[in-house]
Amino acid sequence: ILLMRIFLKTLSCALLTLAFAPVFAADENGEIDALESSRTTFSGFGTIGGVYNSIAKEAGFARTINQGDSTLGQAFSMRPDSRIGVQVNHRLTPELSLTGQLVLRDQDDNNLNKVISRAFVHWRASPDLRIRFGRFGDATYLMSDYQDVGYAYPWARPIETTYGILPIHHFDGVETSYNLPGEASAWRVKGLIGKINSDIFLKDDVSYDLQSDGPAFGFALIREEEASKIWLGYATFKLKKDNE
Repeated sequence: ILLMRIFLKTLSCALLTLAFAPVFAADENGEIDALESSRTTFSGFGTIGGVYNSIAKEAGFARTINQGDSTLGQAFSMRPDSRIGVQVNHRLTPELSLTGQLVLRDQDDNNLNKVISRAFVHWRASPDLRIRFGRFGDATYLMSDYQDVGYAYPWARPIETTYGILPIHHFDGVETSYNLPGEASAWRVKGLIGKINSDIFLKDDVSYDLQSDGPAFGFALIREEEASKIWLGYATFKLKKDNE
């Protein structure tokens, strides 16, 4: 786990450096190639949201179980839904690229390891096969890969009964994605293996450190046709320690 964290932090720092060092190329006439100059891209997203709670004296509001009790006693708070993210992409070759993403959100602990939301190497091994190594989103839920991007869903926030009880924002490991042949519709299958490390707020300054004992496995089958999408996912892992 320590080697994986060192790799993720090193990759994120390298990507942030590359963001300020774009690569330019000239054609045979000396003209700058616009596509080549965009080998490194820097982007971001953010959401500002407010929550009003009429029973704030008795109970605070939390968007997910990773968040603490910072809203307890506050009738209005902008902490649960507000967040900001920055992302760096660097294309090494047409088949190989690097991606890093930092997200600041209200959670029990905002150390560097928790702020690094994505940090992976992406390899397009063939037109249908893609492999990611590093830190990436959970592939087993429909919105897991973009649940922090507020304008990507039509509600105020993802459905709490599903995503509010999910303490997992990312996996550290390897993910493969393969496009299955199809005519009218597009089929894709994903598989992942990795480690999980997350926090679940309990009370006051006490939280449960959720870690997988050994590798976690995940699988997803995705079908897309025009505006419709069907996503079937499954993940399994064993807890490293019980909550005491």
